[in-house]
Amino acid sequence: VISAGDVQMGIQTSDGAYVLVGNTMENGENVAWLLKVNEQGDILWNKTFTGGFNVRAVMETNDRGCALAGSWRNDFWFAKIDSNSNLQWSQTYAYGEPTDFHYVSSIAKTKDGGYVLAGTGVWQASGGVVPWLIKINSQGHAQWSLPYGHIPSNGFSSVVQTDDEGYIVALSDTAVLIRMDSSGSDQWSLTYTGISGEN
Repeated sequence: VISAGDVQMGIQTSDGAYVLVGNTMENGENVAWLLKVNEQGDILWNKTFTGGFNVRAVMETNDRGCALAGSWRNDFWFAKIDSNSNLQWSQTYAYGEPTDFHYVSSIAKTKDGGYVLAGTGVWQASGGVVPWLIKINSQGHAQWSLPYGHIPSNGFSSVVQTDDEGYIVALSDTAVLIRMDSSGSDQWSLTYTGISGEN
């Protein structure tokens, strides 16, 4: 039985099924889980990732599998599941000092068959919490990784790829969108200040 507090995110897949991901504790360690159920509520997949994993995001992949991401201990974590629920790969990405904590909040597919991961890093070298973006190839290997130390005390909560292979990201703790080019360099930002007037 999964308690509601354990569920982190859910999606509907192209075959009409549903995928839920979440976290629990087992023997004092974080355990991430992935559940896929059909329209009748029958369990199709039931996978767990033990040993310190924490999941925050999931998406369907082009091959009808799933990608999920979050953290493993203090590192960024990203995993790929095929359409038969087999783990294809599981990668961690460590940056900074061993005590620096990092996690992925959002995943987007990229036009080259890879992925982009958006999240947050506690990066002592930059003075604390900063947003982070990692470009991943189709096999889960990092192509580039960028901490945004000039945006302190914040993280990225969402990312999408644009038609010209740049990115739009949203900050976690402020209503700001940032446009980046294909290499992750800032181009512009937009701060939402609300709408004045009466309802």
